[in-house]
Amino acid sequence: SVTITPQVGGQIVSEPYREGQEVRKGQLLVQINPAPYQAALDQALAKQAQDQATLQGATNDLARYAALIQQNYTSRQKYDDQVALVAADKAQIIADRAAVEAAKVNVAFTRITAPIDGRLGLTLINAGNVVTSGASASPIVTIMQIHPITVVSALPQQDLSRVIDAMRAGKLSALAYDGSSHRLLSRGTLLTINNQVDAATGTFQLKSVFPNRR
Repeated sequence: SVTITPQVGGQIVSEPYREGQEVRKGQLLVQINPAPYQAALDQALAKQAQDQATLQGATNDLARYAALIQQNYTSRQKYDDQVALVAADKAQIIADRAAVEAAKVNVAFTRITAPIDGRLGLTLINAGNVVTSGASASPIVTIMQIHPITVVSALPQQDLSRVIDAMRAGKLSALAYDGSSHRLLSRGTLLTINNQVDAATGTFQLKSVFPNRR
């Protein structure tokens, strides 16, 4: 089960899915208005280009100062100041790149896609509403993986050593029956057993996986 929550805030402009629909991993579920985040990205790119031009100019000046200082036409202090200025401009470019990448991430987060294959539940927030991100973010919809499905069951603790020995010998089958314990519903495989025994019930848990296809 995966609960879909927004990682950026904004107005939901579309939800191209139907409640109860089966979706594939990567399928678009929610589109949050990307306009403010695209504007922030454009601004970050513009500042990076501006600072890149500033760095280029400072680097050219440094090359001229390096030539002049060899001929004693400028002071060492002026040259050292220019070296420091170029270093500061380079650091600014690194910061600009980080800002651009952060802005790109925010733009990408406006497209919420399915992280797994599964079936959607009921929509909790409809298109047109404004959502927020962070700890206070409200869930939009839930996806349940149903193909395959895992089942947790329990056995008495006295059966633990038998199950461990059988697992060491090879894969174990798991059989799922209906409530009457007469009709076989599905055949699966035992994945693992829990690493502790429940002292209150005297049982241990096992997890099995079933294809769960009709």
